[in-house]
Amino acid sequence: MSFENYFRLGQVFTLRLRSPVQAGEQVEEFRGVLLRREGQRLELRLAAAEGKDAAGLGEGESVELLSERFGLGLRLTGKSCGWGAPGVLCLESQEDLEIYYRRLYRRAELSLWLGLRRAEVGTAPLHDQWNEALARRAAAADPTGGTAVARYPVNLSAGGIRLGLAEPVNLQEPCLLFLMLEDTLPAVCALGEVVWLKPGETPEVRVCGLRFAGILAEDQQRIDRFVTAYCRTHQPEEGKSSG
Repeated sequence: MSFENYFRLGQVFTLRLRSPVQAGEQVEEFRGVLLRREGQRLELRLAAAEGKDAAGLGEGESVELLSERFGLGLRLTGKSCGWGAPGVLCLESQEDLEIYYRRLYRRAELSLWLGLRRAEVGTAPLHDQWNEALARRAAAADPTGGTAVARYPVNLSAGGIRLGLAEPVNLQEPCLLFLMLEDTLPAVCALGEVVWLKPGETPEVRVCGLRFAGILAEDQQRIDRFVTAYCRTHQPEEGKSSG
């Protein structure tokens, strides 16, 4: 299917590796802006930090591209053609564009206990703190490392979360999240990235949408199962709709 009418220069895409993800492996996504489109060939500029993390992406690797246009979800696959200018990834897309109305994951409005860390001067990068939290959890220790936990009203899915954050908040700001889904299991540890902002009920708080930029495949599945079960019990109609 031709995608010329659905992709525009400056459009933001989420890029995922299509290699099978095993239990315990990290699911990391990268965001890029479409710089050039020529036939099936695309060039995406990744943010500086993400370009560094994705630098190991080799030529010929299969990738999945996700975006939105006209209120629709877009998905297609392709292969990496290597790096052009610094931070610019070249891709050869397949003619397999999918257009869908449904969200990729079921969502739920609920109140959730969670811990939250934001980047601070003089502390390790949150990506490193996320890996340390996963290591603590694997060693049967508290993954939160003493992070304060509070109850938040959220909109949750396996792809991300909406919640209020104290100002100042910036787009692409990272956050480390510890989600308490079940009493008997350790917290889900996820690295979030702010992708949209709206005014909150007070000037001191912004409503933020975060995507899970870093999460274990098994944790993503836990969230999806948790949300599905919650919707069946508390939101039967919302659980069936795509939203």
